[in-house]
Amino acid sequence: MKKTLFILSLLFIINGIATACTYKTPNTKDNIKNNSKESKITADKIIKQIQKDEPVYYKDAVISGDLDFTAIKAENDESIGEYRSYINSSITFINCSFEGKLIASRKDTDNKANHYVTFSKNLTFINSEFKAEVNFSESNIIGIVNFAGSTFDEITSFEGAVFFSKSTFFSESNFKKELKFQRTVFEGNAEFLKCTFEGITSFQSAVLKGNAQFGATKFEQYADFTNIIVNGAVYFNYAEFFKQAIFDNGTFFGRFEFIQSIFHYIAEFKNNTFYGKTKFTQANFGGKTFFDNSVFYNGKPNTEDIITTKDTDFTLENTIYIESQKLENFK
Repeated sequence: MKKTLFILSLLFIINGIATACTYKTPNTKDNIKNNSKESKITADKIIKQIQKDEPVYYKDAVISGDLDFTAIKAENDESIGEYRSYINSSITFINCSFEGKLIASRKDTDNKANHYVTFSKNLTFINSEFKAEVNFSESNIIGIVNFAGSTFDEITSFEGAVFFSKSTFFSESNFKKELKFQRTVFEGNAEFLKCTFEGITSFQSAVLKGNAQFGATKFEQYADFTNIIVNGAVYFNYAEFFKQAIFDNGTFFGRFEFIQSIFHYIAEFKNNTFYGKTKFTQANFGGKTFFDNSVFYNGKPNTEDIITTKDTDFTLENTIYIESQKLENFK
């Protein structure tokens, strides 16, 4: 009898556990992931989710229409004629295709007001394709930013944006048209490893407070890195520049490396201040290269085994090297 009661009790417990395991509470992560089963999503649907502060998660989806983050109505006056929307949803897209524009910055049609966006949580677009213009100008992004492995078919702008995370990821992305990162601030590391830049690229006056990783990148058009400030290390090892590359008027506090990089045309490094070690080991210079009026606080750059052509021409007027507390002019 006792044995029978024990068996019945055991079966009751097992049945209860099985029932509990099959029960799913609403608003769980599993429910969020169910969105990924939908193959075609309208941008309006996503905006409605954001307006409710719901997390956004889509995988293998096609997004139709313009995704306008400035449509979020919780706006605050930032200054006269400037308004900022605050988005509290975490946003994740993986292997998605965007048919319309991504808008996080816009002007009214009468040009009397500007609208910007602050993203309070993570902003993720991994292995995604943007078929129209992408504009995150003047955006503030508090969480992690990840655009790794994505393709940008049209003009893309992060001009004046501020990335607050420890690392911002664009590695292995392809920018097919003009790319704007002027005045952008990276509070942490900037990861652009193995990116391809097919259009004019500008990081003019950008501030990078961590490391700048541009290793194995390809710049097919004019590349402008003038007036930038980098607190960490700069890595352009194995990078290739097919047109003019400008790195004038910069301040570099850490390592500055262009190991085995290739410059097919003009390269400018004028009026710079280098506080860390500089390396151009085995770099290939195919045109005129300027280091005029630059100051190297860690001695002469390592130029071991550099490669030159008949068109290579170095100018180093008023270049100063500081080593062992001695100043020396190299001419």
